[in-house]
Amino acid sequence: MARRKAFGRNDGGGARPPRSITVSVWTGTWTRHHSWAGR
Repeated sequence: MARRKAFGRNDGGGARPPRSITVSVWTGTWTRHHSWAGR
């Protein structure tokens, strides 16, 4: 769900944000999803 939301926002915007922003967003999403799983 979070991944689709992120992709939808990026695609909807039309302009692709810098890699730094994408990485930070991906890191936050991944951590949020795997935070409980990892622990």
